[in-house]
Amino acid sequence: NEDTGMLLKHILAHGTLEDYINPTLIKIMQEGFLKANSHRIQYFNTSEYNVAIHVRRGEINKDDFPDRWTELSIYASIARHICKLHHKANIHVFSSGKNSEGWFTLQSVNDTCGNVSFHLDKYEFDVWAHFVVADALVTSRSTFSYVPALFAKGEVYAPQWGHAPLSHWYSFRNEDGKIKEPSYTILL
Repeated sequence: NEDTGMLLKHILAHGTLEDYINPTLIKIMQEGFLKANSHRIQYFNTSEYNVAIHVRRGEINKDDFPDRWTELSIYASIARHICKLHHKANIHVFSSGKNSEGWFTLQSVNDTCGNVSFHLDKYEFDVWAHFVVADALVTSRSTFSYVPALFAKGEVYAPQWGHAPLSHWYSFRNEDGKIKEPSYTILL
């Protein structure tokens, strides 16, 4: 998104992202957003570990937008990594638009994970509410999942691309899903 890119350039020209997006601001953003939107959380069982995965599709395709595309096998690899740490975590895949390759690759993570659910073409604020409260959020190369990741309560796994991950996030390479540990953690 052009506006987000301009904002990030301005922030980075005057410091680091962490100078602005710090634990105090994150907490304020979480509280304000959830005060207005907690009623939207309907897919998570709060007694279980919930993983939200944003799969960017819609008008994005591999040939025309290779810089925005992530293979489903990468998401599956990250889901399995998380499920090895949190046995039987429930995977919730959020996406919209047409997905020509089908969902089998992500459905197959139930060999390691708990349930795998698909929430397709849902209302944007419902989706964001789930992203914010997820125990783990896997973002795509998309501003749509990057923005709520900035104030997410749980762990964030973000691809290495144009929008820089925060230092307390896990990041992954889009080519092979190799995960880089965060440089520090924050407790909110």
